[in-house]
Amino acid sequence: MSTCEFSSASASSATPLPAAISIPSPFPLPQYPSKFTSSLPCDEISALGHGDSKDESPFPDSVLSTPRMVRNAVYSFVYPENQSKGAFLLSWNKDMAERMGVDTAKLERSQWSDEEYDNVVKVLTGGATRIAATEGDTNSRLAEPWALCYGGHQFGFYAGQLGDGRAISLYETVHPKTGEAWELQLKGAGKTPYSRFADGYAVLRSSIREYLCAEGK
Repeated sequence: MSTCEFSSASASSATPLPAAISIPSPFPLPQYPSKFTSSLPCDEISALGHGDSKDESPFPDSVLSTPRMVRNAVYSFVYPENQSKGAFLLSWNKDMAERMGVDTAKLERSQWSDEEYDNVVKVLTGGATRIAATEGDTNSRLAEPWALCYGGHQFGFYAGQLGDGRAISLYETVHPKTGEAWELQLKGAGKTPYSRFADGYAVLRSSIREYLCAEGK
């Protein structure tokens, strides 16, 4: 349950459910249902129009991603900001792909059609919000992004509600042989209910430094 209140003006502009996007194999496909989102309580406001609901959300995305207090929930469904314009795939981590059960021999640009490549880029840059859990399935079994809600201490004091203020989890994927589960997440994906006073973005300089350190051997 949520403690926030919305005016009728905010709720009057319904957000139609966006079309699902299908990503090509061998890119790791979503598990449906997500063990996380199906096992733990969701922010009731963000749950409208998601999951098994066949209805449109009564709230626009701008309201659902507005920082607010969330009660009795572990996560909120929230769409990443679409940053796919002009984006392209620069590199990927072979070791990580193999740990997720991806056939890396097929994870090459030359193996995909232009549409498949565009879909991969959209998934990785927030341009795909509802992702088909089965390749080619654009009508049902949709994985949907979420942000975590949690609390904790900062600088020696309890800070109350924190949460994923700039990270949005896209979906869970499971290794086809080992059964090991992984979660794909975007960082700097835009505002969530837990962004507080921040803009939901990640600093480019810091992100590049983190990437280089992670890839260093």
